Formats: sequence, structure tokens, C-alpha cells
Amino acid sequence: ETNGSFSIKDVPLDVVKVVDIKCPESGESESMAWENLSLVRPHDQFKFVVASKADFDWALGVCRDHSLEEKCHILYSPVHGKVKPHELANWILDSKAPVTMQIQLHKEIWGPNERGV
Repeated sequence: ETNGSFSIKDVPLDVVKVVDIKCPESGESESMAWENLSLVRPHDQFKFVVASKADFDWALGVCRDHSLEEKCHILYSPVHGKVKPHELANWILDSKAPVTMQIQLHKEIWGPNERGV
């Protein structure tokens, strides 16, 4: 798993990669290694952690503009404490986006500030 700021070009092709795509509200979207969008294989995953409806719409646009659903599996996760899981679920259902929702279980179990779990 990578935070998306480093290229995955040197990672062996048979390694399953989970690549974060930083949404604007993360404050880190400018540090993205955008070349990763063309380097994934069908067994890899892109993950968007969504902090708002604006982030969600931005993520949908990235998926659409780069045909990401045709390249690999797409995951959406709500930012703990900012987007309720049911809100994100409804946005996904309403958009009919071919994505999987996940919850950051470590934050649900140990809280948002616990490190190293």
C-alpha cells in the first residue's frame, strides 16, 4: 500500500498494489504521483479517502477522466469524523459508480489518533 506520492513503476508487476489517490481536502493532492494512474494492473486497487461531497465528486471525475474502473478495482472510504459511512454509501448508490466502499476499521476500533495499529 502506498500513499500515492511515490511512483509504483519499480514495484514488481505481480505485487498487488493499493494506491491512494489524495482528494483535495486532504491537502496532499498536489503531491500525487499521477503517473501511477497508467501503471496499475487489473489486480491492483486505487483508494480514495473522501472528506466531503466535493471530494467524492472530484474522485468520480478522476475515475471518469482516466477510465480507472477499466484498469483496476476502485475503493472509496469516508474520512473518520467528517463523512458518515451511510452518507458515502448513499453517494455511491446515487452515482451508480462501480466502486467498493470500505471503512477504515483501525479508526473505528482504536480511534482516529491511535498510531501503530
